[in-house]
Parts: sequence; C-alpha cells; structure tokens
Amino acid sequence: MSKIVLGFLAAALAGCAASPPPRIVRLDELAKLDEIRPGQQVVVELQPGDKIPVSFEVGGWVKTPSDLEPIELTVTKHVFVRIDEDGLQTSDDGKTFGHHRRPGSFQIGFRLKKTGASAKVAVRTSE
Repeated sequence: MSKIVLGFLAAALAGCAASPPPRIVRLDELAKLDEIRPGQQVVVELQPGDKIPVSFEVGGWVKTPSDLEPIELTVTKHVFVRIDEDGLQTSDDGKTFGHHRRPGSFQIGFRLKKTGASAKVAVRTSE
C-alpha cells in the first residue's frame, strides 16, 4: 500500500477512536448517569407510560407566574432520543435518527374575543 493510503487509514481510524460510543440509558436512569465524555452522545430510551415533568416559562413582555408547577407529559410509544452537541433527534429503533414520516411543529396563537384575550401554544413531536 502506498504511504498516502496508509496515512488516510490511520487518520480515519484515529478519528473513529476519538469518538466515544453513545451512552444508552432509560429515562429513569438519567439521574444516576455518571460522567459523559466530551463528544459522547447520550441516547435516552423512553417507554410508553414514562412520565416527563416539563417546566413552562415565558418571559419578556408577558411572563408566567414564578410558582407555576411543572406539567407532566406521558410517553405514548417506545422511542429513543439522542442528545449531542447538535441538539436532540428521535428514533423508533434507536439506530436511525432524524428520519420521520411527519416532522414536529411548534405553534403559538392569540385569540381576541369580547370576553377577553387568550393564547395557545401547541407542540407536536415528530413521527
């Protein structure tokens, strides 16, 4: 083999070795998770029935009360969530992330009626 090909293979293998394998954990194991290595992905496995408390906070010209309790979301299907430096992505099988039949969405709307104003925030996860 030429020195160029050997150099390329060595560089490629060194790059692979530098990326630690993803950490796969169940939702209830997150609190016990020990140190994550730099560049390491975390994949959280969610099962139907798992509960996720969500704090909702709005600031600026409108705000939420400071004592607002978190709401509890319930997982409805088996899904994996990958967390890394690029953000969050989901998967049905824990291997293929970011490919979905339908993308997620975020909507906010205001309604003005004679009885007063109201707002609605709607979040839909990707499927």
